[in-house]
Amino acid sequence: MSSRILSALIGALLFLVGCATDPQRTSIMANLKRVPASSETVTVPAQLSYKFIMGGNVHEVNLLPGEYHLEWENEFGRLYMGTGYSVWRKLGDRWFVLIPGGVWLPRDSRAVPRIFTDGRRGNIMGESLEDVLRKQQSSRTSPDPSTVAVVNIVANSPAMVSPGAAGLGAGIAAGLIGAMVSDVDHIYVWGEPLAESADGMRRGLMVSR
Repeated sequence: MSSRILSALIGALLFLVGCATDPQRTSIMANLKRVPASSETVTVPAQLSYKFIMGGNVHEVNLLPGEYHLEWENEFGRLYMGTGYSVWRKLGDRWFVLIPGGVWLPRDSRAVPRIFTDGRRGNIMGESLEDVLRKQQSSRTSPDPSTVAVVNIVANSPAMVSPGAAGLGAGIAAGLIGAMVSDVDHIYVWGEPLAESADGMRRGLMVSR
């Protein structure tokens, strides 16, 4: 099985797991609307990472340096999308996944910014971070919004999910994706950063309006 097909299968299955395990997603993403062309941006000078708890386990998500443009908003916050593939996560002991995404800025100053992913635009998968970044550089292709590979790696214990096991259930998951993905349903905001990561997320962003 090719890595492209494998990553699509794993992504489709784990997207469903993620939506079912994060109760905060419903409130944060309520009534999300696309923003007309805006010059408002967020600059990330250096890679940002934070840890969060989901399913009783600690997970980590990472945001690459770059410029992020305002694309969606609601009463809870604004989402700034990166160009290309901007978010990466490690899946188990072997796989690294690079996913389109960006940063969510809350309107409540007491809340902590979070990383989000746009799962409708596909992903790049490899056996190291260097590998996926190299693949992105060599392909020089933009994420495809029509891709059905919805990738939000949020399983309770990623290390326990083998590509083979994920593939078994992905056929069913892929069949459901088309019915559930709308203009904003493919957006997933990751869990609240642990206290140790909060200051880093606040200090690592430069907003330009």
